[in-house]
Order: sequence, then C-alpha cells, then structure tokens
Amino acid sequence: MELPQYTSFEDKAKFFEQNKEKVGTTWVIDTQEDFDFMLNHIASRQEAINNRSNELKEVFSKFYQDATPEQLQDIFSSKGFDNGLLFRGVSEAKYMIFSSAQRYWLEKEYNSKKLAYVDFVDGLIKQIRANKLLHDYYAALGIPHNDLLYMSLLQHYGECSPLIDVSYGIKEALYFAFSSRNNDEPINEIDHYCSIYVFDTFANQFWGYLDNVLQNGQENAAKMLEDARYPLSFIDMSNTDSADLYTRWINPYNNGRGLHDWGLALVKLPTAKGAITPTTRIGQKICWTNLNLLAQQGGFFLYTQSQIPLEEYIFYQKELHNIVCYNINKDLKNYVLQKINLTEADIYPKMKDIVNNEIDIFKKIIDVE
Repeated sequence: MELPQYTSFEDKAKFFEQNKEKVGTTWVIDTQEDFDFMLNHIASRQEAINNRSNELKEVFSKFYQDATPEQLQDIFSSKGFDNGLLFRGVSEAKYMIFSSAQRYWLEKEYNSKKLAYVDFVDGLIKQIRANKLLHDYYAALGIPHNDLLYMSLLQHYGECSPLIDVSYGIKEALYFAFSSRNNDEPINEIDHYCSIYVFDTFANQFWGYLDNVLQNGQENAAKMLEDARYPLSFIDMSNTDSADLYTRWINPYNNGRGLHDWGLALVKLPTAKGAITPTTRIGQKICWTNLNLLAQQGGFFLYTQSQIPLEEYIFYQKELHNIVCYNINKDLKNYVLQKINLTEADIYPKMKDIVNNEIDIFKKIIDVE
C-alpha cells in the first residue's frame, strides 16, 4: 500500500501547532527574511526555556539542601529541567512522520500477511544481533549487548527500526531537510516545500525519558532486593542484572513485555546536558551510541505504534504539546546550505577519514617546522 500523505497545508494544519507565540509570523517560509526570522525565533524560544529551567533549578535547590550536586543533577534531569528543543528535518513537507519500520511494514502490507508489527521489529533486531563481527566488536569494547544498541545501529546505517531521528541542533535538521531532493513532478503546492519539526521536550513533561526511567527502574529493583525477606539465591534477578534483558524489545523473562509496550519515549543523545547512562544493579552500562549519532547531534523517539503517524499520536495524547512545524520553500536550498555550512562528511563521518584527516594535519605541521 502507499503511505498516506498531506495534499495541502490546510490538510496538514490539523495535527501541528500554529500558535504565533510558538511559530512566529508564519509556518510557511518562502523568503530569506522569513527563514532568518524563523532561526531567530527558535533561538529566542530556547533562551526562554533556559531561563525558566534555571529558575526552577534554583527553587528545587532550596528544597533539597542536603543533596549532593550529583543528586541534584539527577533530580533536575528526571524532572526534564535540562531539556529544550529538538528538531527533525524532512525533505518533503507532504510526508507524515512514520518510523522506517512502520513505513516498510505498512508498504509491504505485512499486516494482511499475518506478520504482527511487534514481531516484524523483533525479527529485524534478532537478525542484526546474530552478526558475529558486531557481536565480537561490542564485546571487545565491553559494551553489553542490548536491543537499543542494535536499533540505533539499524536506524543510523540505513535500515528499518522503530526509532525516529531527532537532533539537538537546528543546523543538522536543516541539512537533512535540504540535502536530498525528490525528483517527482510537483502536483500540489505542498510539494514545493520541505519541513522542520520542533519538539518542546521541556514543556512535554509527560514524555518518558528512557535513560531516567531505565535508571529509576534499576534503582527501585535494587532497593526491593535489599528489602527482600528471602535469600537472593532464591530470586530470579535476570532483569535487574542484565543490561541486555532489561532493554529487550520483547523480554522472554517478563511475560513478553518489553520496549514495544512503551508507546512513545525520548532516547537522549548520550552526551546531551542532563543525559545519564543507565546501569544495572551490578554496574553494566546500557549504551546505544554510534559515530553517526554523535556527529548528527542526534537523539531518538522510540515510537512503537504500528499504523498511525507520530503527529497524530501526539495530537490525541491531550497531555502532550503538539509539534511545531515550519514548511520551507525548496528554492531556498542554496541559501540554507550556505548558512548552515555542513557537509556530508560532517553528518556521516567515516573512521578511516577521521584518522587520515588528523594525521594529514599532523604531517603538515611537522613539515612546516
């Protein structure tokens, strides 16, 4: 089947925020002046969030005077005080926001072939996990195998996953919006536009922050084990002691429950302010990073719905704020790409190129000397 698309801005408007306070003058950008205003407006929104965040931190510091700086930081992060704006760039304004796994599963009509979406994603993860070279590579680095790690790998190297890319940087999002172009003949006005989506993670306190939730779950489990009336040798601690089992898409040790039950969760950039690296009760770190993720200043939404686009899911979750959308005329491509000054090598770095470039710099320095 063909995925549904927007045929007009009026059609698209239902699911997106258009409040002037959130968007600025317009959500349709046709001129360089409009584009520059959009960037300034986004920057001012982020500054306002930062100011409000600092105010809230000051208030909470007075309530937790006995807490260490590390404990205070954990509290701030769990409350979302370190969050701000996230961005997603899409080359076609007409596209609805589906994960790559959703798109493939729907286009192939696997539902009618009796392949459930949750089992389709499980098959993807199991296939990539079975690769011995990857298995040995992560083991050699001391990184525990976990489904988030492999989903991140699938997502950032061109395959299907239930993750949706977002970026902490507006420049990176703009690169994705303008670096490719659909050669199809335009039919509707909306076909002449790409889109930038803005997610306010500071306002959306009802989103699950996966790093915090995983860590809190482990700490609660550890406390329950400490208070247990029975010897630990009598208790199955598979989930509390294994980073792998604790982050399974389908967990066979938890009645088949797992990450697929989440609905929607934010998976932060590991180096982002306020992000934490969850650890199991015995200290196994739960990692999901890769080179592309860091280069793109990226995070993810873990989105586990099978058929509806992300914007529709958020729209009907009344406690969540709608996504802000900017539709930018594709004729501004040269102006935008010149302004953001990013190349393919910046977004998709190769380890060989990184090594060669750094050594070339060193050789030039010593040759001069």
